[in-house]
Amino acid sequence: MALNQKVGLKFKTAIRALAKYGPDAFQPKKLQDGKWAKPMISRRMAADLRSHSLREGTWGSFSPITGGWDSSWDSYKRPKIRRPLKTSKRDRTRDDRFERIQGKMGEQDAKRAEYRKARVDAKPPPGIQTLYKRLLAMKGGSK
Repeated sequence: MALNQKVGLKFKTAIRALAKYGPDAFQPKKLQDGKWAKPMISRRMAADLRSHSLREGTWGSFSPITGGWDSSWDSYKRPKIRRPLKTSKRDRTRDDRFERIQGKMGEQDAKRAEYRKARVDAKPPPGIQTLYKRLLAMKGGSK
């Protein structure tokens, strides 16, 4: 089995491995002692072989003599779904903070009136009794 001269020296061993083992040449193997052996054809070599077959027009079929790339050997990666940027917490919670502040601002008038009423109610009623208690509490009396 002589390989075609168009196939470079770089790909001869890869094509031989593909002819002999098929797609298993891309997979690592578990040895008897439990260790793993590298695949016969690395991912870089497989990518180079695939792009070479695309350039040469042999993609889609494989021949041990001319090489090529079988379309079933392509591996498909799961598509990446892009999420929006996280930004800062301050930006993410801005709407919640706005609504919370607006709700509290609506309560301010009632709270302010309640506070002022409590301050007035806390003061003792004016009169002689209050004046007398205050004078007794003073140290030294009036001079």
